[in-house]
Amino acid sequence: MKKTIYILLAGFLAACLFSCMKQDDIYKEFVVPGGLKYPQKVDTLLVQSGFNKLSISWPKTVDPSVVKARLFWNAGQDSLEVDMTSVTDTARVVLEDLAEENYTFSIYTYDAQGNRSMPTEQTGMPYGEKYLTSKSLKEITSASMLTTTHAIINLSPAVADLQYCEITYTSTSGEEKTITVDAAAKSVQIPDFKNGAPYKIRCIYKPARGVDEIPGEWIEYSDALEKEVLDLPKQTWQYCGLPGDTPRYGGWGLDLYALWNNSAGDIWASPQWQYPRNTRFTIDLGYTVSLSELQIWHRLPYETYDGSGLRNFQVWGATNPSTDGSFDGWTLLGEFQAPKPSGYQPDGSPGPVTAEDADYWANHNVYKFVANDQVPDPEIPVRYFRMVLQEMFGNYGKPEADTFNTVWVLAEITLRGSFTTLEERNKFVN
Repeated sequence: MKKTIYILLAGFLAACLFSCMKQDDIYKEFVVPGGLKYPQKVDTLLVQSGFNKLSISWPKTVDPSVVKARLFWNAGQDSLEVDMTSVTDTARVVLEDLAEENYTFSIYTYDAQGNRSMPTEQTGMPYGEKYLTSKSLKEITSASMLTTTHAIINLSPAVADLQYCEITYTSTSGEEKTITVDAAAKSVQIPDFKNGAPYKIRCIYKPARGVDEIPGEWIEYSDALEKEVLDLPKQTWQYCGLPGDTPRYGGWGLDLYALWNNSAGDIWASPQWQYPRNTRFTIDLGYTVSLSELQIWHRLPYETYDGSGLRNFQVWGATNPSTDGSFDGWTLLGEFQAPKPSGYQPDGSPGPVTAEDADYWANHNVYKFVANDQVPDPEIPVRYFRMVLQEMFGNYGKPEADTFNTVWVLAEITLRGSFTTLEERNKFVN
């Protein structure tokens, strides 16, 4: 029995030895005499996307025998070599002018004898025009002037990969300026914006893990911004009473302040027992503005294109007028005649008053300050407002002597315009 066991054991050992000899023969086909040496391979290959380029980096190996590394791509058709002996910590190369497609990279290390490591592979794809055209824009949704120089530009919500925006504009001093706007910003205010000059915006993008910011195309705007035109507050208005001005208290003791007490039910009448032509009054508004329009409210149902109703007048403005009552320092802002929708008669008389005329007189008596040959710049900053009442309907076409003791009658005036500074605007606007 024991003999049989020994024979079986001997046979098993012989079989194992034969098997090992065959495996050793296979291995010897790939072994260089003396043993094959593999330098340490690159541990991590990092590929970062850029604009039409890729940034590729890898840490220096701890194997002191490594003297160089070679990077391959395009199925091995393109390659570059890096001297690793001069690298202290991390090797980095940048491949530029690449097509916007996926690339596969293989990197090997080498020792001084030319032995090559096992490869390390990684893929990457640069971004370019295709990426840029796929991006949504952060756009200007609206823009307006809060004051004569202070613009507010409203923006659409943030979009993917947006880093920031740039807005280029012309300042009030004539200088071209560029400001940076945060990606999440809903609006931006520009305090020195020259309205009417072109301005433009562009978006700057960068993908996640990207290395380059990409500027989009500039979008230019050339239209002037709409001004914020407000009903100007009247609580600061003060009668100046300069030489030549009508007295504060006029006919029947009616107070000139009735013209700006926000009530068309109160009226003012000019003083009696005098010639009414060129009656004038001066108001200190208490702030500096650029005027856009004037609306006049009348005593109703009286004076509708008749009698003491205002027909022709002038408006002047100043920031520092002469105290002697002269027109030194004043600028003509407009000369006006009461509009009549159905028109005047050939002789200048008002003629029949239609329902449209009556509605305009009561509700829409608005006079806009616009540039013309006599008024080249009606929107200059002003603090002082002067109104010269030239003719009423009752004295139109009549000699002065025939109009003695006729009086003007007005109920309210409303001024609309834009503040010249944000500080003054914000005193009155929430």
